[in-house]
Amino acid sequence: MCKFELQAKRIRKKLQLAVEADKYLEVSGAKKHQYILNEPVSIEIVEQFEKEHAVLLPECYKTFVTQVGNGGISFFSSGAGPFFGIYPFQYNHNELEYLSEHYDFRKPCPLYPEMTEEEWEMLIDKSEGDSNYSCMDGLISIGGQGDTFVHCLVINGTYKGKVVYTSLDAHKPFFTYEDNFLDWYERWLDEIISGKLIEKIYAFGWTMREDEKELVEIFKQTKQETKQIDILRSLLDKISTDNTAQALLQLIGKVNSTVKTKMVEVLIKYKYAFASDYLEELFKNDPITLYKFILCYAPDKALNWLPLIQKHVFEIQVANELIYCWAVMQKMSVPYSQYVIPFTNSTDVAIRRNAYLELRDYPEYSDNPSLYPIFQKGLLDKHPDVVWFSEQALKKFNRRN
Repeated sequence: MCKFELQAKRIRKKLQLAVEADKYLEVSGAKKHQYILNEPVSIEIVEQFEKEHAVLLPECYKTFVTQVGNGGISFFSSGAGPFFGIYPFQYNHNELEYLSEHYDFRKPCPLYPEMTEEEWEMLIDKSEGDSNYSCMDGLISIGGQGDTFVHCLVINGTYKGKVVYTSLDAHKPFFTYEDNFLDWYERWLDEIISGKLIEKIYAFGWTMREDEKELVEIFKQTKQETKQIDILRSLLDKISTDNTAQALLQLIGKVNSTVKTKMVEVLIKYKYAFASDYLEELFKNDPITLYKFILCYAPDKALNWLPLIQKHVFEIQVANELIYCWAVMQKMSVPYSQYVIPFTNSTDVAIRRNAYLELRDYPEYSDNPSLYPIFQKGLLDKHPDVVWFSEQALKKFNRRN
């Protein structure tokens, strides 16, 4: 009996339970694959593939395609599985060639779970400059998620057997938390059977599987920043009790600034009041992040920030910060063009451009005659976007008046 045979039997039973639990096909992708898996492929076919390509596939994946099922009725004949399912054996296994012409799934995979964005960019650069190397080496694609995202399997290297979410337009890959393909697949079934994936639509596998109480306990035991961020990212979708929020508040003074910001995000999403004591500090240190939190989680609290924004808005020297600041002000449902107009005189091209764009789309500009001469001035600007925005605004203004 192979290592994964008992798990394969358990998965076959759970697949039937998932069908019963999701009888209306509410889980993302279920309407396409309909929980159908065709008959398994023979071990001889798998071994022939391994021999032909001089590679040994992960035992967990081999067990699935030879003992659970192979393909189905979803896109590209995919069978029941997360998102739009699992590709049939051998189908599209070299899909990642789109990312790199030097891709070779037989080589060790250079990716690892805690890779930063900077390290990923360095891998891409190396991949483009070295004909013997690809950032996607050691992976095969095993299913689609929609748009350009695919789930892949590490078939060679340190993390052999793990599932990785990748993108054909080169977003940083994401390692799922389960140890191997079968654990990942079984978790998907468990979350359907429990109702989690039916009651709450979310992207499967992007967060840790533990509940909020367990996640807090794990957090208390770890000092590693990347692990702490992972836990908090998982809590973002799972926090549902004041007890969890209180537990985080007891820990917030013991973490570094990066982790603290993530903790504030969890708290503000759950209940604004739990995060309120830390938001002004965030405004001073990282105003763009504060604006993003307000827009995403507490737009009804935007007006609370008017006095502080009024005090500091004209000190802003970065276009991106102004964009978010104005977006928050728009949520206040109060006139705010007076906090935009002065920036049309900025010598910073990006700031001036965005000021005109903001005024063009300003909700009440058609009822504000003072904006008309500003757009006339914009027609003479040296930046083509400013001229274009001014022309558009004046046309709308003339139509309405």
